[in-house]
Amino acid sequence: MLSYRLGYKKTSSTCVSVGGALTYQGWHGSVHTFDIKSENFATVFMALNQSSLVNVTHEMMQLLERYQRKQSQKLSQQQNRLSIQNMGDEQHKVSSNSVPSKQSNSPAPQKNLHPVKDEEALLRWINKIESLKGPAARHAAVEAALKNAWSKEQRKRLLFEASRIEVNATLDKADSLKTKSAKRRVLQNALQEIQSDSVPDELQTQLITMLESELQNLENESE
Repeated sequence: MLSYRLGYKKTSSTCVSVGGALTYQGWHGSVHTFDIKSENFATVFMALNQSSLVNVTHEMMQLLERYQRKQSQKLSQQQNRLSIQNMGDEQHKVSSNSVPSKQSNSPAPQKNLHPVKDEEALLRWINKIESLKGPAARHAAVEAALKNAWSKEQRKRLLFEASRIEVNATLDKADSLKTKSAKRRVLQNALQEIQSDSVPDELQTQLITMLESELQNLENESE
């Protein structure tokens, strides 16, 4: 079993103690005692050894609960980003599968005389939009791309991909912000924009759910 005693002393931002940051104070029977000065290290250390803790104070329980909430929120955020990436990969797979082989003897549909060219052009536009920095540049690229003579399905895919790219950029930007209010503002603006764009909501349900989940995680965070 493990017993902990927490002690904090205000020093610089990178130093938690003028002395040792962690001291092993010995053992008695099956109980080992540590004196840990770093709150962050102590919290992670306790979380990894939670089943062995004894003499857990109310302060320790609060630290553990706060840590577990943050870990749960991080996992949710990682799952959201992975889902967005998978959505993009799936769209590229669909696009590749929809392009007929150059060796195929089947005639091209009359309504689209250049399916390979159109699909390749669509993927180039999507890649270009994803490579741009800033929403203004991405929006301008989307407007330019929409001037092409796409089919209805291709236009829908282009708009969906643009939404996916924007949501991913929004989540990255929110992560880089320091205050809760700034993060909330960015996420709310993105949610309002995606709900008012020209892409049917049923195609963007997962994106909308992700933004709502990020907002909920944000509200659950302690100040």
